[in-house]
Amino acid sequence: MYIESLKLLHWNINQRYAYNTPTFVADEIIKYKAHIVVLTEFNKTTNYYDDLVKRIEDSEYRVFIDSRPRKEKIRQVLIAIHKELINNQPVKITELPDNENNIDNGKFPNFMRVDFNYCNQPITIIGTRIRIKKSSGKEEQLRRRKQFKTLMNFIPEDRGIIILGDFNISDQGAFKSPTSEWHFDKHYKNELNQRGLEVKIPKGEICSPVDTGLKMDHLIINKIINVKKYPYYEDRNLGEGNNVPDHAILIAEVGITG
Repeated sequence: MYIESLKLLHWNINQRYAYNTPTFVADEIIKYKAHIVVLTEFNKTTNYYDDLVKRIEDSEYRVFIDSRPRKEKIRQVLIAIHKELINNQPVKITELPDNENNIDNGKFPNFMRVDFNYCNQPITIIGTRIRIKKSSGKEEQLRRRKQFKTLMNFIPEDRGIIILGDFNISDQGAFKSPTSEWHFDKHYKNELNQRGLEVKIPKGEICSPVDTGLKMDHLIINKIINVKKYPYYEDRNLGEGNNVPDHAILIAEVGITG
């Protein structure tokens, strides 16, 4: 079944702790009726299956989660694809090492890749988050760049590419000053250009994380994917507290030209 405009949703859900995932997280995801959902900072909390995964599955999605058990301070990625796109076809899942005891070298981002076919076109969906250790400093800049380069090395060719995630790289405010290396500068753009990729930074006044003045969550696509509705953020204003999402929801719509 060909769908002219595919709706995408990314949300960093900020699940830092082992106890409950708020039930409103699934409520918010389901109501958007996106075809492809990527959740970063997903965590296998005490209720993650019943109150998140199963509820998404019951809404006609196939849900893909990291095969490894929960580990302290290790957050994961969840990808959900509506059955209209994927049906029951076999898919290929790629995971990267989970960085246990490896944050200092900053080599691996949080990552999940799902490969499938849509209307005879091979498609790759990647959910990712560039992990952070500090908020400043040259070492931290290098750590994030290494992770971005690792991410680029796991992107295939000759297929549609959709990457959604929290890149912890912003093109807003001071991050884009001439002396800053925190934004999508020529080094990042060279990595993208070499692979025929383009970053789409959400427009509008809303930021993510919310109330920070920054935009860290982005969409990256290749030429097989065309933008139907440019990415934007929606701030759900869901309050504060442990395991309450602190990022806006990224929404976009794309088509497939292949």
